[in-house]
Amino acid sequence: GCVLVDEELRLFVGSDDHGISVWDAKTTKRVVDSDACVHTYKGHSDGILSIARGEKLLYSGGYDHTIKIWDVKEVDRRMTG
Repeated sequence: GCVLVDEELRLFVGSDDHGISVWDAKTTKRVVDSDACVHTYKGHSDGILSIARGEKLLYSGGYDHTIKIWDVKEVDRRMTG
């Protein structure tokens, strides 16, 4: 797996379950608490190899030999709403 932390203290965690989980690092909850996860990106058919962040986009590379581009506006709405 891999981890990226952005300027808003969100943890983007890529894992072998083919997804990228987004966690609010500002919360006092432990990361293992399922309700601390604010969003999950799904779309790869194999584990996540790398994650990079642009201004409003998230990029992920997977062991499935694909690169995915994700819009992070949904995560922004969930964390500020």
